Amino acid sequence: MTTVSAGSVVLGIDIGGTGIKGGLVDVPAGTLVGERHYIPTPQPATAAAIAEAVLQMRDHFDVPAGTPVGVAVPAIVLERASGWHGLQRSWSLIGGRFWPTFGRMLLLALITSIISSVIAAVFELPGSALMPGNTFVFDQVASAVAAVFVGPITYIGVTLLYYDIRIRKEGFDIEMLARSL
Repeated sequence: MTTVSAGSVVLGIDIGGTGIKGGLVDVPAGTLVGERHYIPTPQPATAAAIAEAVLQMRDHFDVPAGTPVGVAVPAIVLERASGWHGLQRSWSLIGGRFWPTFGRMLLLALITSIISSVIAAVFELPGSALMPGNTFVFDQVASAVAAVFVGPITYIGVTLLYYDIRIRKEGFDIEMLARSL
């Protein structure tokens, strides 16, 4: 069991089809603090059983109240599909919609590249002007700050695209999602 104090450490939990993995992450350093912990995914994997496993993970690390917790649930887990079935499902979802999907992904990549470049320039230019010998340090700081802003935009964009495709192709809506959980 790893005990942490409040600060820059967050608890990350990955809910997978066969196991739930968790670990403490020092966000500024981008490193894992201590060992990862593994709990087999409960069978049947009901929402209540998964929630209980997540609570067990939190209790294992004994994180203080108010510690941020990030939970990742791949769509393949939500749909209870195997890896190969997930790939087939992906192709069937974009069937007949490849080019619009490709265009949206390309647009998302372009938007995030522009945002990343602007943020990087804001940090790199003044830094390299003040200390020309430390451009590598300023470049790394600028890249890290840009990733903090661009990462969520990418994940939000891809998630919205996924649900947009499901709504258009299958008539999927939030009420169906609520019933499935």
